Amino acid sequence: EDIKRIASFDALKQLHAKESQQLLKYGYTLSLKALYPTPIERQNVKLVLQIANQNTIAALRELGPKISLENFEDTAIYIEIMTRWWDIVNVKTPFKGIRLRNIFQEPVTKSSDHIFDFLKKFLCWLERWNNMNLNSGKLTSETHLALRHTTDALIKISKYCLETKGFNYVLLGQIQTDKLEERFGKYRFV
Repeated sequence: EDIKRIASFDALKQLHAKESQQLLKYGYTLSLKALYPTPIERQNVKLVLQIANQNTIAALRELGPKISLENFEDTAIYIEIMTRWWDIVNVKTPFKGIRLRNIFQEPVTKSSDHIFDFLKKFLCWLERWNNMNLNSGKLTSETHLALRHTTDALIKISKYCLETKGFNYVLLGQIQTDKLEERFGKYRFV
């Protein structure tokens, strides 16, 4: 049976409140705007990345036990999983992983077993989470479906490009709909 873990946005809010008056902060990327976004701001990637990053994970793990934050470790694990996924799918240049010293931000190659393994485990994790009998604390069915389809498609397109087309590497961050979204965003304001 799966262990039910609880990632808590309240833990992040409490962490920010505890550190708000400190000169030096562990969770220095956390902001009120990121923690209390308007409905339209919830789609702002820059605000999400103020929360989903290594600094927040370290802050939760360092201060969580010291200030008795509930669910700090589960929250750190959740952010770690989502951050790792983001690292993998947001590679747009061949040398990003080398520059940032992060093997999960390198282009996908035939020998990227660590990336393929993570993405496959991520799909299993998503399915286990989705199949849990929870009243709350789940992704919407649309978000779950989009995340599952995107991850599965990125695995398949990577394998196709590497094995069938003979590519040396694949930059998953180049497989996106930003231009399309930008165009429809302009239509929304007309």
